[in-house]
Amino acid sequence: MTAWTAATASNGVVVPDKDQYIYGLMCWGQNPAVGGPSCDFERQALANLDWLVCVDLWETETATFWKRPSAIPGTGSIGTEVFLLPAAASYEKEGCITNSGRWSQWRWKALEPPGDALDDLEIINRLAKKLIYSYQSTATGDSYLDNPVANLYWGPYPGTDAHGINCKPVAPIVSPLGNGLGYETGGHADPNKVEWEINGYFCPTVSGGSGATAGTRVNGYYNATASAGTLQENGGTSCGNWIYCSHYINPVGGPGSFEAGVTDGNRMAKRTNTETGRADGKYIGLYKNWAYAWPSNRRIIYNGAAVYQTSHPSVGQPLAPNKWVIAYDSSGTAERAGGDVADGYTAPGGTAPRYPFIMIREGHAHLFTAGVNAQDGPFPEHYEPWETVMTGHPLETVAGESPHVLASPTLFAHARPEAYEHPGNGNADFPIIGTTYRVTEHWQAGQMTRNNPWLCELMPNAFVELSEELATILGIVNGDQVEMKTQRTDLYGTTYTAAACVTKRLKPYSIEVDGSMKTVHLIGTVWHFGYNGLCTGDSANLLTPHVGDANTGIPESKQFICNLRKVGNSWPTL
Repeated sequence: MTAWTAATASNGVVVPDKDQYIYGLMCWGQNPAVGGPSCDFERQALANLDWLVCVDLWETETATFWKRPSAIPGTGSIGTEVFLLPAAASYEKEGCITNSGRWSQWRWKALEPPGDALDDLEIINRLAKKLIYSYQSTATGDSYLDNPVANLYWGPYPGTDAHGINCKPVAPIVSPLGNGLGYETGGHADPNKVEWEINGYFCPTVSGGSGATAGTRVNGYYNATASAGTLQENGGTSCGNWIYCSHYINPVGGPGSFEAGVTDGNRMAKRTNTETGRADGKYIGLYKNWAYAWPSNRRIIYNGAAVYQTSHPSVGQPLAPNKWVIAYDSSGTAERAGGDVADGYTAPGGTAPRYPFIMIREGHAHLFTAGVNAQDGPFPEHYEPWETVMTGHPLETVAGESPHVLASPTLFAHARPEAYEHPGNGNADFPIIGTTYRVTEHWQAGQMTRNNPWLCELMPNAFVELSEELATILGIVNGDQVEMKTQRTDLYGTTYTAAACVTKRLKPYSIEVDGSMKTVHLIGTVWHFGYNGLCTGDSANLLTPHVGDANTGIPESKQFICNLRKVGNSWPTL
């Protein structure tokens, strides 16, 4: 079954012949029916799945996609089988989190989850065992699945486990994680054991060097002598992710231990809130014994570039003498105490070259990026968004020049909207620039906050923010019910309605559009709301396009062109 085909298109519009074959979807703490761009398309596509599993704290819009206001009449025509699994909240489970500052911090369980709710790891654990046993018991004939799933290392489990799940032993693998029950302790998935495997350990079949006992956890990804304890290149070690390969080492005093004061080797659980002084007695605010920063507990990445690499003025000396993060003695070979974990393979004064940018092949900083991060060129020119009020490039001023491309030719556009959703540049039906944003009172797609009465009281409904100037033109006053439309509105039959918020924060723009000055208006709205929860409303993602930047696909849905009217009025021409 396809998630979307021409036969399932609405309003008689033919969808391009680029079907997406998706048979089932597992939605873990996600709510694409609200948070996904062009979300009414996504809601309609869910009806074409064979099965849908939603793991969440509440019944989300994704879990009840057939209840949407514009739903297909009746549920008999929907063949999707939906499973809703109750999940545990973050404070009801143990494990770690990581942030954009590269800190991995351990969190402890504060209380048990209610009812039958389970933490994500336990749900995955039980599902994995069921799948393994299913493929061990009955082969599907698909060689791409049968062998890898049937022989997946997730154990071994001796026969029936504590939950009645039968999982055959996977011989001859010997578990390096403890009691032969894989990731479990006391009949429940143990996040510590998962972290041990992500950290990495020595495999049972390989020997060599002290500390290479099977099951001994590795304590880093590299050092100058490739000594015992670090990841090996001979297949002798297993590691879930090299950037975390020293975040959960062996207990203090055991093989591979290299840092004192780490309880049971869990460096993410460190909570020492006193700063470590430098050799000169000063402090720089690293707090390197609070949690763990990947990789290698390095708090400032690429810090090796902060010291002189040559004898001018002196090798190994910091470029900023009074606020150094790493520094070396006069020979440039011995690190001074109290600084950060140095970036780079060798000391700057050593015999081998020191190249501190370890994440780049050459070890040097780049002015221009290469590879996947340079799909639109090393230094792209200005591009308008995929949807724009312009029809010509604003920098196209030199006579005889070839026309500039208006939008990036390499941006990510889903196979469907590429030829289907684009309204055309400078479309007069959509004269206003639209954007979306979030409010403090609601979080992401809103399933956690729209079920809290106090937050719903603070921010009870969606709104559209517009300038006083545009409000005067359209005859709108604060609190009016207004309606927005974009290209998606006509295609999928869903309108967006919210309360008007007339404000001084937004002002009209006077910009050059196609060679002449023109007043262009900007409006903004929020996307937290949906049709479930204590406070309900439309999501602004009913309006947004499914496009992203060329390098990563990061959504460009913060910008689109649209129109606005007071409910009951005709659509204006601006």
